[in-house]
Formats: sequence, structure tokens, C-alpha cells
Amino acid sequence: MNFDRIRELLWEQTFHSSKLSSVLVMLEEVGKFISGRTPKSDELASIGDIPYFKVGDMNTEGNEKFLRITSLFLKEKAGKTFPAGAIVYPKNGGAVFTNKRRILATESVIDLNTGGFVCGEKLNQAYAYMFFCGLDFRKISKGTALPTIDQKKLHRTKIPVPSLEEQSSIVTRLEEAFAEIDRAEKAYEELQTLAGVLRGQILQEAIQGKLVPQLAEEGVVEHIGAAPEKVPFTIPESWKWTTLNAIGKWKAGGTPSRSIPEYYGGGIPWLKTGDLTDGLITSVEEYITRAGVENSSAHINPAGAVLIAMYGATIGKLGVLAMPCATNQACCACAVNEELVDKWYLFYYLLSQRTGFLQLGAGGAQPNISKTKIVNYPIPVPPIKEQSRIVAAIEKLLKQVDALSAR
Repeated sequence: MNFDRIRELLWEQTFHSSKLSSVLVMLEEVGKFISGRTPKSDELASIGDIPYFKVGDMNTEGNEKFLRITSLFLKEKAGKTFPAGAIVYPKNGGAVFTNKRRILATESVIDLNTGGFVCGEKLNQAYAYMFFCGLDFRKISKGTALPTIDQKKLHRTKIPVPSLEEQSSIVTRLEEAFAEIDRAEKAYEELQTLAGVLRGQILQEAIQGKLVPQLAEEGVVEHIGAAPEKVPFTIPESWKWTTLNAIGKWKAGGTPSRSIPEYYGGGIPWLKTGDLTDGLITSVEEYITRAGVENSSAHINPAGAVLIAMYGATIGKLGVLAMPCATNQACCACAVNEELVDKWYLFYYLLSQRTGFLQLGAGGAQPNISKTKIVNYPIPVPPIKEQSRIVAAIEKLLKQVDALSAR
């Protein structure tokens, strides 16, 4: 749920209301714009009566709305200062795009990269602040390498100016509405956290044989490969430990040369780790040709293959192919032996082990897990019919959790 967009819509409905369209005036007509200055180094000290704020001070904890905390002060009051209550914002550099707004808590000095607005007698300061908070400075800036606010556009931006009494009423209504949105957002975040915990618990119960009962008629697992030396938890007697190497054929992919156009634009889906969705893969962004496959380390994986990302930010991301598909070298694919393992059981097991794979990949400049680490990773294997029941139970419960978290 996009709570920021809800706040934007509330702001738009308030300040772009047809009821206020008859009282629109330019900002420069109801207030004064100010520009900061940079004092000389010998004017500044670590203590003093007049605080000096730079753009970076807007990021300081405690300065989320009012600018109060700084490490620099004027030694003595001299030169131009700015009044308490002035609304200030970054006007130059990349900070423009952060859309930060702050209010000076006391008489202060602001730096050259900061602009400000002082309300005239027709503007309620809290009302003006709320208006400024909704302005998107990215739409009234110029330049890309070093963006700067277009002062002419800003000064001529129109603000509705009803009576001071109505402004106060609007502020009260907005504050109450924003507070309600904040409470809803916090509750939503707590719900998502709970949902994440529940998903993890469901998967852990599943892979330890606690989610569904073991049935004698489904038999026991035999002859599935050597057990790993160390196992992380106990499993039912009818299950067996083995390694991922024993349950299918694992292959990493490859990338055809980008310098040869004939290798791309063919009819063979070619998956990159960014295409992984932690679910069924039905489409990819790029396609390669047969020549691209034959002249690289790429190969075509069968439908039903289970994929795992091995490098970078997507490490541990998963997918199950709905169609035959090649992959790049950052992805490892398992053509599952479905006489031994249900592909979706493997998928959910790998999903339950994401933290373990992340830990395996830690330590380098770029996290990565090699194919060797993957195939030597332990996996508990239930009887094949029990795997199907486990998958059905997982999906039923996850669907219920998803419904809960979507409320």
C-alpha cells in the first residue's frame, strides 16, 4: 500500500480544491523569499546565540520538522539573519530532489545552498508549511548534473489564501488526517512484519516434518545419495538427508557476446537474475538465438527447472520455469529428478534457506554463492507423496497469510 501517494492525494484535494480556486495568489505576493549566506570561518564558533544551518543539517536526528540542532553558531549577531518560523529548503544540488522542508525554530543563518520563505500577514505559518511540503521541487528545478530550483517558477507558484480562520481550520483537518494515515501506516508495517514471521514459521514447520502428518502407506525414502556430515535439525524417520547435488542436475548459465548482434533477438528466452520473481517464471525481458547458445556457456533449461540467483543484490532469489529457458551466469538452474523431489518442494525449501545462502555468500566485495556451494548444501527429503501434501499445505497457509496482510 502506497501511503505516500495517499498523503499526496489528500494534499492535492485540499490545495487544488475548487472551493479555493477563487483565492489563488502567487507566493511572492503573500510572503518574502530569502536566500542564505555563508559566514566567514572567523565568524563561526561551536557555541553562540545564532545557529548556522547547512543543507546537511536537515538530515540530523531531531531536525525532522524544526531546525534546532547544529554544531555551528555565529560568534556574535552581525549581518543578515533569518526569523524564527521561516520555511527553508535546499535550493541547489542533488538535495533539491529530496524535497525536504524545515522550519527555523529560532532566529538563524542558513547557507547559500538553502532558500527560505517568510510568511506575510495573510498567511498562517503552519498552513504555508503544509503547502510547501506538498510542492514537488523536481518539477520546478532546472539542470540535471547540478539541479537548482527555478526561482521564477517558485515565486510565481500559486497558493490558495482563504481567511486566516479557514487556514487554521484546514491545518487542523490535515493534521488529524495525516496522523490517521501515520497510524494506519504503522499498523500496516506491523502487519507486514507479522506476515513475514508467519511465512517463515510455515516454511520451517514444513521442512522439519511438522506441517503435515507422516503416513505409513507413503513409505520411507531410500537410496537418495550420501547424507551430509552435518545436518541443521532432526527430521522424521521416514525422511532422509542428502545434498542438493543428489536431487537433480545443476547448471550455471552464460552470456553470449554482446558485440555480436546475431546472438540476440532470437526465439530462446534468456533469463537474468532480475527476472526472478520468487514464483513461476512466465516471461523474460531478453531473447537469444540458437547461435548465441552454441557459442557461449548458456544452455536451455527445461520447463520446471528451479532457479536460484548466485551473485550480488539478488542472491538467493528464486524462480520455477514455466517454459524452456536459458539463463545468464549469475543464475544456477536445477533440472529436478521428480521421482525423488517435487519441484515446488525444492522451491519452498530453498526459499526457507535464503538466510543460509546469504551467509554462505558473505565476505567478499560482491556477495556470491558458487555452484559448488549450492550442490553441497543439505536438504531433507520426505517421501514424494508427502512432499505433494507439504506443498499443498504451504500454499494454502501462505494464501491465508497473504489475505491477512492485504487487509
